[in-house]
Amino acid sequence: MALGPVDLGVSVLGAAGYVALDKPSPSSFSSGASRGEIQGFGGLAVGGGLALEARLLGFLGLEIDGIFSRDRGRGEVRVDGREGQVTLGQSAVHVPILLKGVLPLPGLRPFLVAGPELVLPLPAKAEVEPAGAVRAVVGTARYTMLTTGVGAELKLPLPSLDLRASFSLRGSYRLGSSSELSERVTPLGSGALILDGRWRYQALATAAIGLFF
Repeated sequence: MALGPVDLGVSVLGAAGYVALDKPSPSSFSSGASRGEIQGFGGLAVGGGLALEARLLGFLGLEIDGIFSRDRGRGEVRVDGREGQVTLGQSAVHVPILLKGVLPLPGLRPFLVAGPELVLPLPAKAEVEPAGAVRAVVGTARYTMLTTGVGAELKLPLPSLDLRASFSLRGSYRLGSSSELSERVTPLGSGALILDGRWRYQALATAAIGLFF
């Protein structure tokens, strides 16, 4: 039931999608006597967490999510003629802070969301196949994405509880990012590489069930 003109809700949500770093420009690099080339990275992101929402008059909301996700992106790296498939493995806490506009229909309620998404990565690692073909580590740092999305919400037919199921499709872009090679890879004189683990693009589907008061 509503608290005056404001509904407050807490939801459990699951998320799955795709993360990517596009191919840098230029894609070739050198350090000392070493020469190499790096391609783009892409792979799956899976996670879950909680969402808190305050909604005014049924149509204007503020949603803050806390999502723990496991992201793995795979790409090809070549150094001095040796080629390896490198997987960037990373876990992170995502905190989208989203303004939400809802069309308050009696049945299915469509909505739009938009806002910043704070990403707090945990230590990451690079896995190389075949082993030893390329020496690489992953650099991580906090970053911010701009997230937008569309979805729909359905109030479940329960007489005593305001329980709602929702689904959304979201797209995110890392603010301040570029395709510059210097942003993606730092070659060391030893031939080892430091790879940037901050995803530039993210596409995510979420499903949630929440209790509103």
